Amino acid sequence: MNPQRIVLPLGVLLILRGLSGFVYDGLLLGVLRTTIDHNLLHTFAGLGFLAASVWGNNERVRAVLKYFGGVYLCFAIAGMLFVNVTFFTDAFGANTLWDNLSHVVVAGVCLYVGYKHD
Repeated sequence: MNPQRIVLPLGVLLILRGLSGFVYDGLLLGVLRTTIDHNLLHTFAGLGFLAASVWGNNERVRAVLKYFGGVYLCFAIAGMLFVNVTFFTDAFGANTLWDNLSHVVVAGVCLYVGYKHD
């Protein structure tokens, strides 16, 4: 599996998710929380994936996937652990079930492709 085939659509998806959060206030599609911090994180992650797809070889792309996979997994776990902690929701904003599930999916895809060898 060529990891560059994954990072390009994933990067576009994350950029669209991040930028759409600036258009909608509150909940995107009624389920995904939008805050400036959260939108910026998704946008910058998407830009990182796009940069890796354009300028990276397979090793670099796998490293980017492993890094962002770990980051998204940490956010998913923290979101599930700190459900009612005001500091966490104020600081990161992503504390709905759908946000946490989307982070698990992104982390799973990134880590699977990042660690899978051809």
